[in-house]
Amino acid sequence: MLDVLPSENHTALGMMEALLHVLADFKLRLEDIICIVCDNASANTAMVRMLNNKVEQDHEGRADQQGTVVHTIHVSYCIQHSIHRAIVVMMAAMQHCLAPVRRNVVTIHQSPQLAHDLARRVEANDRIKVPAKPRAKCVIHDVPTRWNSTSDMLARLILLRPEVEDLSQAHPARLPKLLPVHWALISMYCTLYKSARYLLTFPPQSCI
Repeated sequence: MLDVLPSENHTALGMMEALLHVLADFKLRLEDIICIVCDNASANTAMVRMLNNKVEQDHEGRADQQGTVVHTIHVSYCIQHSIHRAIVVMMAAMQHCLAPVRRNVVTIHQSPQLAHDLARRVEANDRIKVPAKPRAKCVIHDVPTRWNSTSDMLARLILLRPEVEDLSQAHPARLPKLLPVHWALISMYCTLYKSARYLLTFPPQSCI
């Protein structure tokens, strides 16, 4: 990394001009750039294309470069951003199936009575050890635009599945029972998410 520039112009042209400015400060040429690492936003792809066009134009205008191979700046898309995009796409495909899961979570989260009942059931069950914080004994309400929060919600449901199912049986009108297919979907997503989090954060963090 050569520099960090504050910029409100995130167009391809604006970013190219900023990059050329930095290269000039360090007395570097475009030919010194082998690869640019970025996310796969269209503006970034367009910027690299514009940079290669400029390299080609400069190459053609220099007599000493006649007959030589034109330098090409390559682009490498950030693996973390690519993984993030893949998860977002997967989440979008799963939203319909996750709707009843989220409805139950929201119902519990917004009801002090249900939240207290769930916490009581967790405390009475010795099969798991949960932190002393009351919040750890309840469900997690996710933010749909943040896939990691949805994964936290689903992982907590897996942990509290027996208590959540007992709560649904005690309050069937308010908490429709989740079907086996819902739990299978939750488990599948949590498994995929753990792999993604391992790649996105070092050291890996717990999603519980």
